[in-house]
Amino acid sequence: MNGGPVANIVHALHSALGESDMMAYLVMMAQRLSELRRVLRNTGSLYLHCDPTASHYLKIVLDAIFGPVMFDAEIIWKRTNARSTTGKWPRLHDVILVYKGSSIRSFNPQMMKGDAQKLPHTLILGKDGQKYQTFELTGAGVTKEGESGKPWRGYDPTPLGRHWGKSVAELERLDLAGEIHWPKNGGWPRRKASEPFVPENRMITVGDVWTDIDRLNQKAAERLGYPTQKPIALLDRTIRASSNSGDVVLDPFCGCGTTVAAAQAAGRRWIGIDVAYHAIRVIEGRLESMPGAVSYDLGGIPRDFEAAMRLAQRDKYQFQWWANYLAQVRKST
Repeated sequence: MNGGPVANIVHALHSALGESDMMAYLVMMAQRLSELRRVLRNTGSLYLHCDPTASHYLKIVLDAIFGPVMFDAEIIWKRTNARSTTGKWPRLHDVILVYKGSSIRSFNPQMMKGDAQKLPHTLILGKDGQKYQTFELTGAGVTKEGESGKPWRGYDPTPLGRHWGKSVAELERLDLAGEIHWPKNGGWPRRKASEPFVPENRMITVGDVWTDIDRLNQKAAERLGYPTQKPIALLDRTIRASSNSGDVVLDPFCGCGTTVAAAQAAGRRWIGIDVAYHAIRVIEGRLESMPGAVSYDLGGIPRDFEAAMRLAQRDKYQFQWWANYLAQVRKST
């Protein structure tokens, strides 16, 4: 980072934060995020999962790398209900920053079950005593030509800056079928659903606050004992939202391989990177337990004596992990 917006931001942060663990972390992340931006396709998105202690700094770095207009979302994941913290506000959430590769990035809205206790305000009580959902009959914008901007049954949408969303013939048909609700107070008519409303079946679009995916508890079936393991449902949602079948998903800090497993299950191609040999062996075991034979290439593992010596000189701790697994004297946890 010899110059440019990213270097300027890093220098500015250094002036504010000085020599610190946070500053060292931000420098490390700035370099890696710049490389991720370089390999990201125009149709792709970057998801950065972090905690609130660093998310505000990381957003500034990402704005410098991608440009502010490429910021897509700040997702709040309510990961726990624990409130045992004393002396300060309990931290219940993580932050997921989302940046898009371009304006043509892939995005597939995700659906979830609605809260049965929170009913929409657009429900009405039908003549049969059951509740029905209702919907707007008009759309935004004024039409100067055609019948959609003209009054119908005494209701004129034009002064409200709207137009009829259906033809007069269709409005008449809906009314004849009993599928238009006429409020007793003279309010605007609304289309009435043909079937009664069932709270348990209501689906809603997932927004940027996620409260329906819990963290992994100590007894979770998918728990591997890896300290930073995330629920597979969390990665499944992000992968399905921002990629399509056959796309490539890259996780450069893949840990125990939750992203890899989620991508494999969703029919995506994937690349997982981690510096820890322990993580690589955990991922291999995870892939072996998945349905069907998972084919993949494994790189970065010493294949001869010289490579093993280089690893021992570079990182004796990782060499020990590699040697233990090679000798099968340590089991994955």
